Amino acid sequence: MDVDVLPLESAIEGLHRGVLAGADRALLHLWLELVDALLQRLCLPGNVEPRLARLWEIVAADLSHPWTGRELSKRMGLSAEQLRRLCLKYHGVSPMDRITWMRMDRAAALLGRSVLTIATVAEAVGYSSPFAFSTAFKRKMGIPPSAYHRMK
Repeated sequence: MDVDVLPLESAIEGLHRGVLAGADRALLHLWLELVDALLQRLCLPGNVEPRLARLWEIVAADLSHPWTGRELSKRMGLSAEQLRRLCLKYHGVSPMDRITWMRMDRAAALLGRSVLTIATVAEAVGYSSPFAFSTAFKRKMGIPPSAYHRMK
């Protein structure tokens, strides 16, 4: 397989330099997003499910919406089980786990780049309770949002 790994190499180099220079968490998060996107492109060349890509674009545009598995499968025109299988194949997680990761990723970006309160960030990513958001954030990211917010 003939693959150009130069963009990935450059992104990893940028991340490494940022860590060594003590860059703020928001900048490091952006480097990580870039590395992740490039890795996904390398791991699944030409193997992208366009219907899933479109679904995740819709979800990303409105992460505060109370998405359900039923609504997602209806939008795709698939059964919930078919959608689950597709997500497992292409992402390695269930549709709702994928949404949780998308929400936590957006929350981390918001916490790292702004002066928004944790309650405001929670609401922006679909949690009506800051406590539920904090619990989910800590479970996925390893630290509570308050600590993440202070690290920026």
